[in-house]
Amino acid sequence: MTTRTIARFVGSVLIALFSNGVNAGAVVLDFESISPDAYFENRTVAGFRISPNCHFDITGLTPGNKALGFDTSGCGGNHFNPNYLGADHSNSDVYIDLFGLLFDLKSLDVWGEEGTTIRSSKGGVLTSPSPSGALVKLFATGDEWSDIQWIEISGGCGGTPCRLIDNVAFDVSSPGTLPLVAISGLMLVLVRHRRFGMRGSRS
Repeated sequence: MTTRTIARFVGSVLIALFSNGVNAGAVVLDFESISPDAYFENRTVAGFRISPNCHFDITGLTPGNKALGFDTSGCGGNHFNPNYLGADHSNSDVYIDLFGLLFDLKSLDVWGEEGTTIRSSKGGVLTSPSPSGALVKLFATGDEWSDIQWIEISGGCGGTPCRLIDNVAFDVSSPGTLPLVAISGLMLVLVRHRRFGMRGSRS
């Protein structure tokens, strides 16, 4: 592995960790910073990647309070987002991750005309009441919601947004302890490689 190859790899890891606004500690997605609209592609909010298999809507839950809604309207039964990151579902699903980094899900507010299901990468399952005429706060407890790679929120419905989520509360560990250790090791290899190269050129 050449010095240039090592440097490029280290640089790519650093970019993945820090260019997406990933911060340690509590993070709450309240969607207030996103303009009301329908989004048919992956979006990044507060470092988290939101990927709909069809689309998601940023809509006014109450005056001055936005929420993320989703349904299958306009999808024609097909997955409208070709870059959907989740499993191949026909329901109106939204997949959320942190670009491969681990996080904990603490809670989220859910409203829906039908039950909404939240799954985690470690097999956790939460289900909201069906139907729910007001926001219901669901708490994620247990190991299946800690150090997870993704959550997927699903439910089958069409028409206008028939389910909404808001105030999705995460806890993010210190920005990638293991990746940072790995980067430190790679930097050490890089330094040693350069020193060896310099010695070799002198002999």
